[in-house]
Amino acid sequence: MRDEDGYLRIGVERLLGNVIPVNVGSMRTPALFNADPSKNRYHLIAPHGYFEAEKPDTLFGSNKDYQVRHEKLLSREGRTEIILLSLLG
Repeated sequence: MRDEDGYLRIGVERLLGNVIPVNVGSMRTPALFNADPSKNRYHLIAPHGYFEAEKPDTLFGSNKDYQVRHEKLLSREGRTEIILLSLLG
């Protein structure tokens, strides 16, 4: 991530569950789906401005598509949002 001063920040965060590369939206923008079914916890790491409250959505994975609903915006930092999801169907 580049900050407002142009410095490149590289970080590592440990995520529980599976991290699945997906595409979102009509432009098929890359995002990450963090799924922890054992705890019924699902997050989407998406581009800034993607969150819409209660929005039904499709995450396009390489082997499987996921039907989800946006529940809550958990974080917005730089050009990235972390969105709490519920899994549909």
